[in-house]
Amino acid sequence: EKINKVCQQLNIINDCDIIHAYAEAYNRKLTQVFCFKVPTTFYEVTLEERARMFGPTCVVPQLTKCLLYENRLAPPDARDIPYSKYYLMIYQYERKFSEPKFHTFIKSLRSTDKKFVFLTKSSYKWSFVEEAEASKIVGSVHNGMSPIGLTDMEIPVLVDSWIKSDFIYVGGLHPFTKAKVKLSELLSSFKTT
Repeated sequence: EKINKVCQQLNIINDCDIIHAYAEAYNRKLTQVFCFKVPTTFYEVTLEERARMFGPTCVVPQLTKCLLYENRLAPPDARDIPYSKYYLMIYQYERKFSEPKFHTFIKSLRSTDKKFVFLTKSSYKWSFVEEAEASKIVGSVHNGMSPIGLTDMEIPVLVDSWIKSDFIYVGGLHPFTKAKVKLSELLSSFKTT
């Protein structure tokens, strides 16, 4: 009964997954977040159909996915953007991830910081983190992965430079919960580039 009243006052759906996403967003000091439940057919339809599920203002380039990437040769406590054990990447669904471009980007960052000039190509061995481990680190499961639940706030969050919208749609910590977040607020809440 109390939860119903709070949800009514906040104008949010009384759903455990939605409430969890809002609570984690609040913990991360994100205030411009809007959470949605999507149908179980969400991953079976085109990106255009997915965008329409969020209403007329959503377009495909706003749909993003988050993946946890690991430098298997970095020490477990490495958390600097030019040299980290993990990177949480946010990029558009319509784009493909490119490891060579990612490595070139990281290499460009380390070249501007004297602390990292000693690193060579052999200092990196890239792989996507196994789903079970990624769930522990990010605080969410596959298809719900999101910076909102990131358990280690020192992990760099990398946002695809092609993302130009004020708002993007990310995972909502559950496969059928999504969150619309203000990109500038997201960038200021995490260690990002």
